[in-house]
Amino acid sequence: MARRVLLLAVLPVLAALTLTWSPAADKPPAPPEPQPAVKPEPTLSDHLAHRIDFAGLDGPNVTLREALDMLAKESGLAFDVNEAAFRDEMIENVLSQTIGDRPIPKMKHVSVERVLHKVLARIPSPSGATFLVRREALEITTGAALAAEVWPKDYQGPRLPLVHAAFDRKPLSEALRELARQSGMNVVVDARATEKAKVPVSARLLNTPLDTAVRLLADMADLKPFSLDNLLYVTMRENADRLEERLRLKGTADAPDEIDGGPYRVGSGPGVRPNRGNGGM
Repeated sequence: MARRVLLLAVLPVLAALTLTWSPAADKPPAPPEPQPAVKPEPTLSDHLAHRIDFAGLDGPNVTLREALDMLAKESGLAFDVNEAAFRDEMIENVLSQTIGDRPIPKMKHVSVERVLHKVLARIPSPSGATFLVRREALEITTGAALAAEVWPKDYQGPRLPLVHAAFDRKPLSEALRELARQSGMNVVVDARATEKAKVPVSARLLNTPLDTAVRLLADMADLKPFSLDNLLYVTMRENADRLEERLRLKGTADAPDEIDGGPYRVGSGPGVRPNRGNGGM
């Protein structure tokens, strides 16, 4: 009898528990809180593009070391110096070279890269002082050392500015715009290739000549660049081939009647003449 009474007493409790927890059991779990996107660390290219208010350099005793230290504090960049390359050009202890004999004026909202070029222009290197982008630092070096690393020894073509960028599924047109900004050259996309210019491209480019970088990215969208003086014209392959053939034949008996016409003025404004010998890329 006691067992029966106990069971009767427990049943209402179990029923109450069931009624209390059943709705919670049927409720779907709350979605996880969205995690904030991890912001990628700025690359060396980002640091170079960073804009600063440059205080200027004045005074005959300012050295390259002091100028680089100032830029490092302003930009977060690190610098290495290829002293052997400068010794090859008879410049000993290049970091102690004074650069203030030609003052660098104050500049507002300018890229770190522009300031760096102005500083390096004060180094009396016969082939010019410049830089290469390495994994963790910029290497200050000579123009001769840079050329020996970037271009083959017997290379006879144009030596366009170097670009440094990392693209992850960025539309081709945006990637080309970034390369044009870095290099200071014009990169024009054929209006007939608008759809192909939307193709996402991915690449990591360090110390890459502009024409090589544009050719590589354009190929990913089945396009091809054609060189016109200080302009790269990205167009359909067959059109680029046609323009190259016209340039090759110009001045010969086989030249088409319209050789002096419109194609050579695309996107470059009045007065531009076709490149002599550098059309094919």
